[in-house]
Amino acid sequence: MKVSYDLDSVADSALLGYAFDYMARWMIACHINHNKEFSFQDLIAEEGVRKYELFAHGENKRSFQQLYNQHIEVVKRYVYQSDRTTYFEVTKTAIVFSKLERIVRSNRIPFDITISKLIREEPAIEKELNDLCTVFDECFIKSNIIKENSLVVFNPRFGIASYLVDGADADMFIDGTLYDFKTTIKNGYAWTEFAQVLGYSILSNLAKNHNDNDNKLNDYEIKKIALYKARYGEVEYVDISNWDLDEMSITLESCIARDYDSVIKEIEEQEEEERKRVAEKKKKYKEELEELSLRLDKMRMYCNCHHIPYTSYYEDDKEKDISIQLLNTRYEVSAMSSIKVPWHIDTNKLNEKIMSSGMSITDISKKIGVSSPSLKSWLNGKRNPRLYSFMKLLDFFGCDEEGLCVIPERKEKTTSTSKKISRKKKRKKHLRKEQNK
Repeated sequence: MKVSYDLDSVADSALLGYAFDYMARWMIACHINHNKEFSFQDLIAEEGVRKYELFAHGENKRSFQQLYNQHIEVVKRYVYQSDRTTYFEVTKTAIVFSKLERIVRSNRIPFDITISKLIREEPAIEKELNDLCTVFDECFIKSNIIKENSLVVFNPRFGIASYLVDGADADMFIDGTLYDFKTTIKNGYAWTEFAQVLGYSILSNLAKNHNDNDNKLNDYEIKKIALYKARYGEVEYVDISNWDLDEMSITLESCIARDYDSVIKEIEEQEEEERKRVAEKKKKYKEELEELSLRLDKMRMYCNCHHIPYTSYYEDDKEKDISIQLLNTRYEVSAMSSIKVPWHIDTNKLNEKIMSSGMSITDISKKIGVSSPSLKSWLNGKRNPRLYSFMKLLDFFGCDEEGLCVIPERKEKTTSTSKKISRKKKRKKHLRKEQNK
């Protein structure tokens, strides 16, 4: 093994795998004369940016696209060698892109959206990635696999055929060979790994037989499949030029019991259903947000605190509608959790409400999402709840603020105070006149 495994978690291993795929793509692009631009176009990482943008707001929203564009410029300088950038300077970009790609492939919603987490240093991953790139340069790039006039397709996808198996994409097609890059510590023959690459070949052939224009390998013939073991610097080849891929394609289509043409119709129907579902959700979330904003408006006046109006989170109505659900959560939790209720809880009123509910303190605390000691401290008058918890309490007992709090009347300024202010103004005016003399 040329590169040892020193990572702490499986998640880091996945990030390393994605990052190495990007680095291999860009290192290969450096050594070919054409199609260089495809190495940094149509990246899965860009889909990650769009997903982040969907749940981000304000300046943070624009920052993700700006960050992505800055890193793309770094890649361009390296691929075109405009300033002799080395691959060591691009590994940070590959790690950032791998984090974006992980969001897409994991189908997770990125609620913890911060630029700092995206660009955070990953020293262990970066060191191992640099080592893998050094081995790749020596054992793959310099071994005459890549030539200046090589026919290269970066990250080929297979149109509807990919959809048949819930998404599939290969790593690289070079001069008739379909490659898959592996950063695993395992070495030697593994039928599952070759079955994966063979499956890509069958999907490509299936798409080609159905004249699927979204198949990136329509114009090319796959003669070999290969695995590159990145930690060992070894390539394992299997010649499939004499294999009957047409028969395999028919078998695959029958096994998954889905006709290619019917899938196209199915996709169209699903897209229509999704459009209706999104429209219904938008309507529902709009109503919920309007109700929430009306309730918060009263609380805002009471607290005399500044809340960011929900409309300022978005540049247009479309973006507001798409992220409405997250905004509900963000507005309730983040804007209100740090604000204290400005009035004292009336312990007698609270005790009466608890007694009349017929529930224990433990049960009530679970319902409103706070700990039992916190509710007891409010009941004893030792602490006041935060605004978010207070509104949960109001909702639970079905009352307004006056039903639980002692809200003092606002006192007018006394005459004596007004006179003191007047005297101070007169004194200052007199002093200015004396100075002018």
